[in-house]
Amino acid sequence: MDPQENQLRWTLEDEQAVQARWEQSIEKKFLATIGPDRIQLAVLWEVCLRVFKCSPVDLISPLRNLRYEYEKKPDFEADPPEELFVFSENFSRWLIPLILHPIWKGQDWRLAMALQYASICHHDDRRPWKVPALCDALANLQQSIDETNGAEMPKPIHEMHREAREKALKDGKDPCLMSDLLAHLGDIAIKNDSDVYEIRSLITSGDAAGDKFEAYRITIIDLYSLTKAINTMGSVDLPLLQPIKHPDKFTLAVVCHKDQPSQECVRAFHERAGLQNLRRLRLVRKMRDISGDEMSGLDFKGPVSFKICDDHVDDDATPSPVTFVSDDCE
Repeated sequence: MDPQENQLRWTLEDEQAVQARWEQSIEKKFLATIGPDRIQLAVLWEVCLRVFKCSPVDLISPLRNLRYEYEKKPDFEADPPEELFVFSENFSRWLIPLILHPIWKGQDWRLAMALQYASICHHDDRRPWKVPALCDALANLQQSIDETNGAEMPKPIHEMHREAREKALKDGKDPCLMSDLLAHLGDIAIKNDSDVYEIRSLITSGDAAGDKFEAYRITIIDLYSLTKAINTMGSVDLPLLQPIKHPDKFTLAVVCHKDQPSQECVRAFHERAGLQNLRRLRLVRKMRDISGDEMSGLDFKGPVSFKICDDHVDDDATPSPVTFVSDDCE
């Protein structure tokens, strides 16, 4: 066996470390509080699994360079509210119709890309950004970012995107629809301001075994910005994209289905997805330690696909991937 492959094997020590981390986490405590009033969270799980074939924990994950943060500073004296660690009802309410929008073509990485851009513009984040070359405009942007050799950008990435689009147009290459949306989104996002409670949750920030994965912060403000960008593309008389209506209408339609997950299922799904996320993060850390590259193991189009069983560890067998199907949750 290759020495590097041997170092990346999932061991009993790895599993024990992840389980211990989870048992001590505040997420585990707050997951037990999920009740029948968390309708939006249940709908979010159903919609995300159906449309993207992934969990909300996988969508908003440091493995996609995204992490969830509460949208305002709460007033509390002792324990923080569960919304800091489990997607709030309001956050879920606005994320659901975004997942359902056809512009993503059913591909979760496209929505993740737009959320990253919203956060980048909102906070003027000038760290290098990994851009898929969907068109000449975005390829030009990636080239400009690469030319900094990993250093902080000399100007806002949104400004660099504008210049990349202008260059593409001069070369006779029209920017793609995704570039058009990002350009419009950036104009909206840079005008927003918000009071964000700065606290990292274990699952969504990737603080596994003491690691800090510096992902882009996503709050409900970014969901507002993206919704507004989609709804205002083009003109009132001739919109370019299908507008997003009030999110509660989506919830009402989905809740009527008999297969909406119960609160017990949501708790079980969230815990299993959280544990799987921690395992992947631990393996990413191993990959980074081996390669010396802090970006090693991260892929723009989704989490690294490690096959790890969430029930047991068997060094002599290839473990199976986690599944969210359970006889107890039908």
